[in-house]
Parts: sequence; structure tokens; C-alpha cells
Amino acid sequence: MMKQKIALQLYSLRNSVKGDFKAQLQTAAAIGYQGVEFAGMHGISAEEMKPFLEKLKLHPVGAHTPFNELENNLDEVIAYHKTIGTQYLVIPYAEFREKADAEKVVSLSKKISPQIRAAGMRLLYHNHSQEFTVRFDGKTVLELLRDQTSPEELGFELDVFWAIHAGFDPVDVMEQFGDRCVLVHAKDMNNIQDKKMTEVGTGIVDFRKIIAQCNTMEHLWIIVEQDEIDMDEYKSVEISLKNLQKM
Repeated sequence: MMKQKIALQLYSLRNSVKGDFKAQLQTAAAIGYQGVEFAGMHGISAEEMKPFLEKLKLHPVGAHTPFNELENNLDEVIAYHKTIGTQYLVIPYAEFREKADAEKVVSLSKKISPQIRAAGMRLLYHNHSQEFTVRFDGKTVLELLRDQTSPEELGFELDVFWAIHAGFDPVDVMEQFGDRCVLVHAKDMNNIQDKKMTEVGTGIVDFRKIIAQCNTMEHLWIIVEQDEIDMDEYKSVEISLKNLQKM
């Protein structure tokens, strides 16, 4: 039985209702999502966003926030998301060509996490496949980020698709990372040969096993995200939601 609430990473709807971000939020709520994860605020002020989310009964679970914004505009980022009630600020991507790149993420996390925690939020890192396939000193990038930071300094948002894409079992990763794994991104894979994204419940990913592990770890949120969609975007995220709910 699924205990978690389900949120939508709004990047999945980036091509829909262009220029009308509120319409995306309204549709996400109408489909049945209980929360959202942002990938940009589209010019809407925090004072306007907060009551709009409350009206739609959408919880602001997290916000993917580019590295440079966290590095250069932290005060503004924190003020905005504290106002609307966001739980997690998430580093969505970083490049790892050399060990110094990983050390830069570690350094930034140590520097900004106290201020983020003081505001009632937590800093997370979201993986792609490179964090599993790139290694320095015998460790994957994800392991380096974990081992060189404390749980207070950095948590993780595990993208199960990219873990499988890199040849890793996401449940094994969740077990190894324990309570450092805070959120889960749900997207499915059509087959292991093509490794193409598809709607949750229509591919090879064993989401029942993942949900069972989430239950064990008492995760409150699973977040649907699909970077590449071959159908109407709203239909896609509705299929993923309904299939997760059935599980």
C-alpha cells in the first residue's frame, strides 16, 4: 500500500500553456497532484504564489535551484521559498569532469546549508547518471558527495530512472544512503536497450518495490518527473499519477 503523497516536478510541463504558469499549476491540481516541485518561478512573486498554492491545495515540496543562484543569490532564494513554505531546495545538476567539481559542490553545501536550515528548509542534490558512472578515488560522485558532507549539510533526491540508466538498483541505493535519501523522482524506462523515458507504470521499473522501500524509510513524497514526453504533457503526467495511485 502506498503511504506517500505524490508531487509533480513542473519541468515536465515546460512546453504546455507557455506563458501561463498558473494554468500549469491549476491543471496539476485538477489532475490530482498533492504537491509540486518547481523549476523556476516564472516571474510570480512569493506574495502572489503563496495564496495561489493554498487555493489549489498544492504543497510546495521543493524547488530545483541552479547552482549559480544558490551561490550568488542565496538570500533572495531563501526569502522567496520561506514565504511560500517550500521544504527543500535542490541542486538540479552539476558537471563532474574532475574531482575539483565534486569538491565545489561539497564546499557550497557546507557554506549555504546552515542558512537554509535556519530558514526551515533542507538542501538536497538531484542525480543524473553521471553521479554513478564518474568516479574519483574509487568512489562514485554520489558517494563522494555523501561522504564529504554531513546529513545536515546535504541530502539527496534520488532519480530512479537515472540510477537504472547507469546500471544501479535504486532500492539498493536507497538502502545504502538511508535517511540521506530524502526524496524520490519517479520516471519509467521503456526497456534496458533503448533506455527511453516513459510514463510511470508503462515500462520496466519495479515501482512497487520502490514504493515498498519508500514505506520502510517513511518517505512522505514521491515526485513524478519526465524530462522527455512523446504525447500531450498533461496526459503523460496524469498517466504517471494514476498508475502510482493504483500501486
